[in-house]
Amino acid sequence: GERQQSYRMLRSTKNRYGPTDEVGVFSMADGGFAAVANPSAEFMAGRETQRGVGSSMAAMVEGTRPLLLEVQALCTPVVQEGATSNIVAIGCDFKRLQLLLGVLNKHARIKTFRRNVFVNVVAGLQMLDPSTDLPIAAAVASSITNRTVPHDVVLMGELGLAGEIRPVSAAALSSTRPSPTPIPSRERSAPLPRNCTQQFGRRMPWTPASSSCSDPC
Repeated sequence: GERQQSYRMLRSTKNRYGPTDEVGVFSMADGGFAAVANPSAEFMAGRETQRGVGSSMAAMVEGTRPLLLEVQALCTPVVQEGATSNIVAIGCDFKRLQLLLGVLNKHARIKTFRRNVFVNVVAGLQMLDPSTDLPIAAAVASSITNRTVPHDVVLMGELGLAGEIRPVSAAALSSTRPSPTPIPSRERSAPLPRNCTQQFGRRMPWTPASSSCSDPC
């Protein structure tokens, strides 16, 4: 289980007559463990009223259960001369985070060097799926550029070293707007455009023709 959290994930390793990819989510109540009927709602509780920079919503699959999780990032400049930057990854792969910082710096023109970067996955879960690259990168970019990600947008997609966003299927997720949303490319205290699907500032080739961006990144 997640030792420091109130939730426990029950995973099976052997099932003689059934699949082993089912996952149960439980919480400790007065009468013992109780099943959590809607884990995504529990993990995302309070997010609609706490929309701030450095936060994004990610989708992942645990077993056969789709989950929505919040990713938070805090980026601060290194002010001491000669000091090295500090990178902390809680709930995501450290080397993957380093790769994403390099992609942001190269292709999104978001200066990630000489910064302390702290990334945390709320609820203490682990996000190791490559499809969670986009929400992590968006949270980091949001913190650096001081621009918020709309709270009702789910970010899914793997980022390649060339800066391309590889979309993933979201048919099984009950989200209001699953979409690979744009990553901010300049500093401004304003929400990210809501109807603009881009690839680090360039129009995605598979963007619907009806999509438009009145406020280009």
